[in-house]
Amino acid sequence: MTEPSGNEPAAADLRVLLLARYSRNGASSRVRHYSYIAPLAARGIAVEAQHLIDDSSLARFYAGGRRNVVRIGRSYFERAQLARNLRSFDVIWIEKEALPRLPFWLERGFYGRSRNATVLDFDDFWFARFEGNGKNDSTSWEAAKMRKAILAADLVTAANSSLAGALEEFSGRRPVVFENTIDIETYARARQSVLASRAGDGERLGPRIGWVGTPYTATRYLPAIAGALNRMTHEGLSQTVLIGAGVSVPDIEAQRVAWSMEGEAAAVADLDVGIMPLGTSRFDSYKSCWKLYQCMAAAMPVVATRNGFSETLVDDGVTGFLADSADAFENKLRLLAGDEALRKKMGEAAQATIASRYSLQMGADRMATMFRAVVAGKRTASGIAAEHVFTCRGK
Repeated sequence: MTEPSGNEPAAADLRVLLLARYSRNGASSRVRHYSYIAPLAARGIAVEAQHLIDDSSLARFYAGGRRNVVRIGRSYFERAQLARNLRSFDVIWIEKEALPRLPFWLERGFYGRSRNATVLDFDDFWFARFEGNGKNDSTSWEAAKMRKAILAADLVTAANSSLAGALEEFSGRRPVVFENTIDIETYARARQSVLASRAGDGERLGPRIGWVGTPYTATRYLPAIAGALNRMTHEGLSQTVLIGAGVSVPDIEAQRVAWSMEGEAAAVADLDVGIMPLGTSRFDSYKSCWKLYQCMAAAMPVVATRNGFSETLVDDGVTGFLADSADAFENKLRLLAGDEALRKKMGEAAQATIASRYSLQMGADRMATMFRAVVAGKRTASGIAAEHVFTCRGK
């Protein structure tokens, strides 16, 4: 399940093995890892990616079915075998876990090697994922495994400062904050295309309030604001658009748009207000808010549940609104639905925020620096130096 690394230079001076959880179709893997492969290649760093969960199994999971155990078992075996032949790589880049739900001793071979630096990345508080969802939290052995992995890695990265703080409290080690970045040009062009196509349109049914995600996350987060969305639809104030939700949450009256990697930016850009409702669990508190990045990059205001990182990403009242309850969510949506000038003003401010702080090219520069620093630290037997260099640059 190895994927090509993109347009890498013939004389790449650094080689990275990415152990991703999913292919590019998995949002977490795509955002945190695959999106950087081509930009890193242009910076002399070649990335070879191997994913664990195949697209068929991922699609079955999103549809509520069971994953193909045989295919996943084969992927686990292939990944375990990689630990025997890593000499050609400078960095082992791991998304959360190399071998999920298995004891740490089984993946210990990816850590602590004299030749390779291990970088462990988290985009959420993974081991609290079941909290507040009618299931038990992660088992104590799984938590113990993740603590061992965090302490064994040469460098640990986290998608936001709130998550980094939680991981530090959990493990005793402070990760380097490496926030998500986005291809701002793609979303800006998509928005310009949408606005051009709308020019001269007749009367619309109201602004398009939209959400993008998976059937799983739709089921988990959208019911809390279903009533608000339906009331606004019935009153003719707005339309609801769900991208990627499929037939989940059938109580919401909405236009349902199928998700595709190629059409994602255009689908998001065709919204007028982006939404991100969340729950109150620890897992929700440390999420990295990718939906907000997308909508803001496409020059639209957002309404989001107030959580750790949404307070950093959204300037409340300037680039969007933060809400602490379903009622507050509805009030802010009504305000935006009824004021086109406000939507335009906030949307432009939102896009400017993303362009100035979270562009993909800026992220690729920082990531290249991070990889070179951690390798240099490893080769001089001073892992502390690598973390110190990158932390200072990120301030």
